[in-house]
Amino acid sequence: YPRRYDPGIRKMREEIRSGRWGKIIAATAYNAEDWITPNLGTWRHDPEICPGGFFYDANGHQLDTLFWITGLGFEWVQCKVDYCGLPVPICASGMAQLTEEVTLVFSFVGSAQMWRERINIHCEKMDFVIDNMRAFWSKDGILTPMTDVTDEVTADEAFIKLLNGTGPNCSPVTDVWPVLNFTRAALENATS
Repeated sequence: YPRRYDPGIRKMREEIRSGRWGKIIAATAYNAEDWITPNLGTWRHDPEICPGGFFYDANGHQLDTLFWITGLGFEWVQCKVDYCGLPVPICASGMAQLTEEVTLVFSFVGSAQMWRERINIHCEKMDFVIDNMRAFWSKDGILTPMTDVTDEVTADEAFIKLLNGTGPNCSPVTDVWPVLNFTRAALENATS
């Protein structure tokens, strides 16, 4: 989960978890991309290797970012999937009840024509947005970048430092469980 190294996303996590903006009221997660064309004939369309399709493979990044920033878990999830004529799910949408009575609405579209991402986290006193991997907050109704510090290490640079053994591991392998449990529960709900 390399997004955890992004300075703006880290700042967003710090601000939300500080409590100064009140409790989290609601969240949304959206991702769209062409996950069909570049993946035809690959393991990504093989239900034995990638049974959750686009939802398992690509959308873990948005879900991890949301769970990591907020510290919330999930209590239940309702989901609908569309296979778009392929052997694995390509589109998934639904809603979930997160801990602390926070509602999450999500839509992941793997049959889109272009890549687009948006995560919204609404607190009592502030709205936070991740738009195409960039962190913003609403200052006087205007989306403003979470950080304008230009000399900070970028997320890519921090990840390379981790790989070189000179930087921290902000994403241990055990942190996959909240995302995996959520996607498993969503896909089970979609088939029942």
